[in-house]
Amino acid sequence: FNHICSHDLQEPLRKIQMFISQVSDTEFNNLSEAGKHKLERIDLSAARMRNLIQDLMAYGSTETIDNSLTSVSLKKLVMDVKDVLSEELKEHKTVLKVLKDCEITVRPIQFKQLLFNLFTNAIKYSKNEEKPVIKVSGKIVSGADFPKLDLSEDKIYSRIEVSDNGIGFDQKYESKIFEIFQRLHTDE
Repeated sequence: FNHICSHDLQEPLRKIQMFISQVSDTEFNNLSEAGKHKLERIDLSAARMRNLIQDLMAYGSTETIDNSLTSVSLKKLVMDVKDVLSEELKEHKTVLKVLKDCEITVRPIQFKQLLFNLFTNAIKYSKNEEKPVIKVSGKIVSGADFPKLDLSEDKIYSRIEVSDNGIGFDQKYESKIFEIFQRLHTDE
């Protein structure tokens, strides 16, 4: 599975992107406005394909690695992801704060992937005039505290909040954005 994703799918995609880049560099000014628009759409589609392949590889790797439920500090997982994203955070002058820590029981690999996706989206969809600010907070709560959710009233849960000052998204997409391999199509 990973071989197919990493080699058999990415190799033709690399060639497509290489040719797109060559046409953009050498022929872009010779294209009509419609041709330029189509080339830009092809480039966006190729980038989306690359992202989907990367998502598939990340998903496939979580199935083969021991990824059992583990109790761990929320702050530790955030710091692990912060280390991975250190260059991007520095480049975009991003502020990443853990406001409140707590122990959470998660599958660390998948949870770090979730944080990675949330943080990179916060950077990618930041407002042009503001530096990105990402805040993470966790606390232990009772299921009884959230009667509108389908939670057991006698159990405790970890409530984790991640917020940023980016452009946000239309609430009509709130269920779609957490489906596997889904993305909203435009920056708007």
